Amino acid sequence: MTHPANIDHVTTTESNAFCLEQFAANIPEEYSDRYDLIADDSNLIPGQRRYDLVIVDNSVSKQGCAFLDSGMICFVEGRRTGTRQEIQGELAGRGLRCNLANYNRGRRYFSMGLKRTKKTGIPYPIIQIAKARKGCWIGVVEPTV
Repeated sequence: MTHPANIDHVTTTESNAFCLEQFAANIPEEYSDRYDLIADDSNLIPGQRRYDLVIVDNSVSKQGCAFLDSGMICFVEGRRTGTRQEIQGELAGRGLRCNLANYNRGRRYFSMGLKRTKKTGIPYPIIQIAKARKGCWIGVVEPTV
């Protein structure tokens, strides 16, 4: 809310009880008229407000995808392959697309760990030669034609 870009208004959805408590404890009252905290995204009405940026940090409902419109920027936190596919499918059904580009934090070239079998609980080694570090995906929503 104090960003140099002077963001006028923020709408956020959050259903996790702990996160809702943190919002209440950490956002000063002086900003209350500059943000909406929505606990259930089914209460939002597409087209009621225009958004420039939509940040996805969890799964997204069909209702949530309805807010994406041409010219908006979509930011998807982490890998979230299934969520990205849902977004692409919903947009395609509306004649839109969002070519999300991966902005990962590089690669980890060797990692080793242990996992346990589900049946017996016996540990076994897991070795990965190369793995992309968690980053994000960013794209602009645009018409398909």
